[in-house]
Amino acid sequence: MAKTHSKTADISWLAQIAERGPTLDDLHPIWVRHVEIVSDTPVSPPHRHAYCELEILAKGAIVQHVEHEEIHRQPGSIFFAGPGVPHWSTVVKYPVEYYVIYFKPWVLMGNGSG
Repeated sequence: MAKTHSKTADISWLAQIAERGPTLDDLHPIWVRHVEIVSDTPVSPPHRHAYCELEILAKGAIVQHVEHEEIHRQPGSIFFAGPGVPHWSTVVKYPVEYYVIYFKPWVLMGNGSG
């Protein structure tokens, strides 16, 4: 079960947020990525992007930092973020494996053509 700490979390990382991620457009509104991290590797800096993100953790354990909260994630947990939500994560237990789908918000409503 995930634990969330909203009042005691250090939010100084919010000052470092950058735009990062794949380039999506109307012809390519979805991007799927599989990630495996087997040892201590540099963690991506805090970031946000202009699209939605759906991620499932398959192996390992991480702490997901989302805005001012920390979420402790285990295998099977799902992370969903909308456009502009600042986030990053730190690894607690290796190896880590996850699958992430980035998509334009309108994908959930169909092709947008009416």
